[in-house]
Amino acid sequence: MERAAAGGYRFQLNDNEAPAVVSICRQLDGLALAIELVASRVGAYGIQGTADLLENRFKLLWEGRRSALPRHQTMRALLDWSYHLLSEKEQRVLRRLSVFAGFFSPDAAQRVVADEVVSEQDAAEALAGLIDKSLIGISTVGGKIYYRLLNTTRSYAMLKIEETEERDIVAGRHALYYCDMLRSRSIRDFDRQEPGSYRLHMGNIRAALEWCFSSGGDSRIGGELTVGAAPLFLCMSLLSECRHWCEHALAALETSDRGGVPELVLRRYLTVSIMFTRGEQQDIRHALQRGLDLAETVGTPEDQLYFHAGLHLFLIRVAEFSGAAEAAERSAVLAADLDRADAMVAAEWMRGAAYHLIGDQRRAQHHCEIGFRRAASLGQLEVNVFGYDYRVRSLAVFARVLWLRGFPEQAERTARQGIEEAERCGHPVSLCATLFYTVSVALWDADYELANGRVERLVAHAARHSLASYHAIGLGFRGELAVCRGGAASGVAMLRDALAALHQEQHHMFMTAFQRALAEGLALSGQAEEAANMIDGALVRATERGETYELPDLLRAQGEILLALPRPDATLAEESLLRSLAMAREQCARGWEVRTAVPLARLWLAQGRNHEADELLATTLQQFSEGLRGASLVEVAKLRREVQRPIGRK
Repeated sequence: MERAAAGGYRFQLNDNEAPAVVSICRQLDGLALAIELVASRVGAYGIQGTADLLENRFKLLWEGRRSALPRHQTMRALLDWSYHLLSEKEQRVLRRLSVFAGFFSPDAAQRVVADEVVSEQDAAEALAGLIDKSLIGISTVGGKIYYRLLNTTRSYAMLKIEETEERDIVAGRHALYYCDMLRSRSIRDFDRQEPGSYRLHMGNIRAALEWCFSSGGDSRIGGELTVGAAPLFLCMSLLSECRHWCEHALAALETSDRGGVPELVLRRYLTVSIMFTRGEQQDIRHALQRGLDLAETVGTPEDQLYFHAGLHLFLIRVAEFSGAAEAAERSAVLAADLDRADAMVAAEWMRGAAYHLIGDQRRAQHHCEIGFRRAASLGQLEVNVFGYDYRVRSLAVFARVLWLRGFPEQAERTARQGIEEAERCGHPVSLCATLFYTVSVALWDADYELANGRVERLVAHAARHSLASYHAIGLGFRGELAVCRGGAASGVAMLRDALAALHQEQHHMFMTAFQRALAEGLALSGQAEEAANMIDGALVRATERGETYELPDLLRAQGEILLALPRPDATLAEESLLRSLAMAREQCARGWEVRTAVPLARLWLAQGRNHEADELLATTLQQFSEGLRGASLVEVAKLRREVQRPIGRK
């Protein structure tokens, strides 16, 4: 910062600029002279501007100023001197190595450097000479040898190769090398191996893609490289990057490839990435429909199943649960025709999720259990489709189903298992989905400490991986939790923000639940009229959109809000609560029955209808063989004792 001040920088370093300073030092490999030289330019460009300029091939280092200190002028001279000491073949090899970004293997160096001018023998000798002269660094990663040019050396060599006519030729060989490396891979290969082991190659893959789609590049190689790299981007949850390169590759497709297999393959990966980034709902629908059309005309049954699975997930995201059930049933037919065990397991899990969300909890449990039984009979089974680990997602869905079916202890065990497996698989999307599904289990069971832990993990994890819609879901649950804990005012504010964010992200799955939580928060904070309007609107939305699994809880909330009005309407409240109870029983959802039984019994107790209240609470408790020490059932048992005291006196 002293050199920056001497160069005219007049501000104090702040926390926001610290990452830019770290980036500058890292790009300069910690070389003191290079850092001092760059610091002298901060007065002109600012810290962030200087960091951005360094990204542009280090031109800032080489474009000297007339007033530069002699030792800064010496840096270019030092590299010139070192370069001119090299043999002609070593100079040529060093120039060609500048196309590598970060680590590269000896085999990659040979393949890219050697040609009719530089034989493999010449290349090997030149590489050995550059290593001896410390212009190439050597590292051992995972028991394998890798080379690397210091960034300052690479920047200098890049300028040198641009003085020749061979840069695009060498860059083309570089792109082809990484294309060949990835061509035989598929998303399954990346799932079976630790995707982090490929992180070493990401700099070169990105550099190759950038060249392919540049003015001097080869977009056909770029298309093949994108097909190979896209599964890796997905496994590493680099969703925006996957979307970026798939869109480039699709735009560059030749007319003969449009409507054919090349477009189909690119659409597989684009559709996943667009769904989990800031894609417009219509864009996602179009992408899915285009993928389905291509799958049916030029694809295979596996392709059709893939896009139907994507449609199933998308329709859940936008809360079109009946459509999601139709897509799940179509997937089951395709899986049966394929006679592929993993496909049939995935289809059962899709059916389980869909029937859960349309409110048929018995069928949901049935299909989830079939899926898990089949998976167990097959041994270790991984089913990864559309960015999700289906087993992990299904464990989280099954936890919700079990809670609603009246098995809270099994539900919590399943929730914990799902989170543990999501952590092991290392997919950020799968972990976020598991957390937001299982937050509900803890909230429904009134275990607020447990819910808080899951909410905060969800918020932090979604923020870390730029999953905006999942971050908004986490904020919504944080608001609901605040309402449950007595912080209605802060909870209402958080829920409003979360609903606005989810509307912007066009992610509707939890919007009705958060509207219900907002209505409850408004009622608790004395805004009963707005609360009544909010819950009425949520009921209309749920009915029109087929969000039937939420209806019993919405009707329960409506009944409680009607009782909280300045002029309570006990008749309408009882009607809502009775409808809630009937619908919960129709859905085979004992969990919803518990949540409704308490306010309905309190209403009857207040009206002196103790026998009816006692019968309701007794019937509710008798349905449960576990979870009797949980907060929800403890409240039912406590209320029943309160109801029975007047009965006993009579």
